[in-house]
Amino acid sequence: MTKKLRQASMAGLHRPITKPDNSNYAKGIEDALNNVIYNDDSQIVDLVIRKFYSDKPRVEIRIEEVGEPDGK
Repeated sequence: MTKKLRQASMAGLHRPITKPDNSNYAKGIEDALNNVIYNDDSQIVDLVIRKFYSDKPRVEIRIEEVGEPDGK
């Protein structure tokens, strides 16, 4: 990777299009959190997945509870 491309990558301007697919990341994380965060991954109603280059490879997960329309 050239210095210029690396700078763009670290700034999030150049994004990875290599395997594994985002859907594979998601499925593994969803399955791992079954009976930990939720009873079943069918309870997930929204999901955002993004891949970036980084000097510190990681997965960041943010979970928010969504209430019922009547506030229950």
